[in-house]
Amino acid sequence: MINNPQLTVLVAFGLLVLIGGVNFVAVRFSNQELYPFWVQYRIREITQESSIKVFAQGTVTQQSNMWLK
Repeated sequence: MINNPQLTVLVAFGLLVLIGGVNFVAVRFSNQELYPFWVQYRIREITQESSIKVFAQGTVTQQSNMWLK
């Protein structure tokens, strides 16, 4: 065990700085690697939104025509 409180605080601060620095680098690296996945996700999302809007518009039109007869 360490009996010197100043040394304990210094070691804890050093570990905090080391972990914080490693975390920053890891997040930056992972974000650069994930960019293609975000682009593919957005393209897929736009396609799905378009198809849902077309389907919903057709459904509403058919139902309103049914009530007008």
